[in-house]
Amino acid sequence: MVFFTNHTQLFSRPSKQGFDIVIGNPPYGELRDLDEQQQNDNKKSPYFKYAQGGRVNLFQFFYPLALDIARNDAVVSFIVQNSFLAEETTKANRELLLDQGTIRLIDSFPERYDVNKRVFKSVTMSVCICIVSKTISNDYSFTINIWDDKHKNSGKTLSIKKTEIKALYPDSYIFPSCDQKSLCILIKMKNKSDFNIRASAGEIDMTKYRPYFTQNNNDVRIITGSNISTYFIAEKAEFGKNFLFPTSMMSSILRKTTIINSDRIVMQRITGVNAKQRFIGGLLQAPLLCANSTNYISKSTNDIDLIYLLGILNANLLTFFDKLTNTNPNITAKVIGNLPIVKKVRQQPIIDLVSTILRKKKQNPQADTLVEENAMNELVYKLYDLSDEEIAIVKGE
Repeated sequence: MVFFTNHTQLFSRPSKQGFDIVIGNPPYGELRDLDEQQQNDNKKSPYFKYAQGGRVNLFQFFYPLALDIARNDAVVSFIVQNSFLAEETTKANRELLLDQGTIRLIDSFPERYDVNKRVFKSVTMSVCICIVSKTISNDYSFTINIWDDKHKNSGKTLSIKKTEIKALYPDSYIFPSCDQKSLCILIKMKNKSDFNIRASAGEIDMTKYRPYFTQNNNDVRIITGSNISTYFIAEKAEFGKNFLFPTSMMSSILRKTTIINSDRIVMQRITGVNAKQRFIGGLLQAPLLCANSTNYISKSTNDIDLIYLLGILNANLLTFFDKLTNTNPNITAKVIGNLPIVKKVRQQPIIDLVSTILRKKKQNPQADTLVEENAMNELVYKLYDLSDEEIAIVKGE
């Protein structure tokens, strides 16, 4: 048995013969948290290219390293962050394992809050174990288990092919967290899609511009995530105080973007992986500003009716889709851009219903619109041609 504490040490190991088995629990820390010398050493690694994109996490070096040091037909198994399954930052790892190995099994443990259910009692972390052999295959099936707890007493199981993943997610190679019936719903939604949203993070960096914020009501209000409720933009933030941007500095923002002169859908950016509703958005009328704790969708960059789109986003079907294909607590612009949106349909029934909800919320922010929101959910189910059985799955019945 050979043990190394640092993957860079393997370059000078005594023997270059491939290993039969490579197994481990790599570090999960971010590269930026290391000292400068360690960061530079890791950036020189030939495996750095598999870890680039977003915040580089150290575990992303280890799957490419393992395949490199293993002999042909060897077995590799690591326990890593559950983000491995779907996040954009781990895409290169997923692509590598699909193409340069044969994945045998993935056991995912998404529970992170219950100390009696999560894998590591002392660490608030969702994890997964991936077993792969160093064998290249044109196509193959593998199993993904999504366990409810570390004891593996209950959960969901999916058998999926390499070619199915590449057909479903040609740009991201996502490993969905679902069973066979839910996968059929994802495929149906993807096949119905005919429009891709162009979303962006809010234009106001809350750290960079904070010294300039005012409480002058004549200045321009900044909408933060805590201002946003479903179908409603609150006058006051749910947590903390409102922020205003100096009118005298607006020219510096307008030089970078004219988007603030366009009506927009604005959405919370952080909602929590286990939140009942992942997409929470309202309609923002120009010329208010958006903080970088929000995402926005502008009419000027999206050839679609924003009121219609707001109804689809706030319905529970897209939350169902997201929970099976996203392990990130943040709702990024990339995540929104990957949502399957249907545009070429009769939109007026959804537009009329959303308009009713918006009118009620404008008159009274506390207005009960549950009847209308339930009706919206039913319209969106029909939009994607879901059967009664499939609707029951989405509702968790």
